[in-house]
Amino acid sequence: IITNIKEEIHKTFQKFDHLVIKPIGSEGIEVDNKYEMPFYSRKIKKNELKKITSEDIQLCPTFVQNYIEKDYELRVTVVGDKVFCCKILSQLLPEGKGKEDWREGYKHGLTQEWIAAPEEIQKFCFSFLQKVNSSFGCFDFIKSLENNFYFLSIFILALFFSLSYSFDTNGLIAGTVQSGTLKFPDGPSSFYSVHT
Repeated sequence: IITNIKEEIHKTFQKFDHLVIKPIGSEGIEVDNKYEMPFYSRKIKKNELKKITSEDIQLCPTFVQNYIEKDYELRVTVVGDKVFCCKILSQLLPEGKGKEDWREGYKHGLTQEWIAAPEEIQKFCFSFLQKVNSSFGCFDFIKSLENNFYFLSIFILALFFSLSYSFDTNGLIAGTVQSGTLKFPDGPSSFYSVHT
């Protein structure tokens, strides 16, 4: 959920021991004037919510999900009818250095590799883009330890080059973008997110 009501978080996630928390529209939040939580996703114990006041959350709408232990993550970029899939081995990193949020793992030896996107993921991505009338999107998924894929978010107008800067495939993606006609959804929103 995305909320600025603390009681809503408690009510929605009563049965989960660990949550993922991320502020929306802020560089981070501060807890007890000494703990800073940057704009990265963070795994927290549910009882740690007690440290965050209702006023803190009212001032900073917060994205919260139940935490799902993951095997690895996928960044799937769709450009027209082309699919580029990067497997992100964030779980090889320590907590707070990319394990919960691969974006902070670059400084800590984040491992990535290009793979063929699983067929079920490709179908999902194409179906989603058709529904929002777009031909481009960067999708984030996790694969759980139970072998299930979970859709986290899609960035319709994302800067997808940042993920795979160390790979030579950027030229292929850029060439595909330049050579094709892309369509984007109407309206100002470039971010869609669904919690599972």
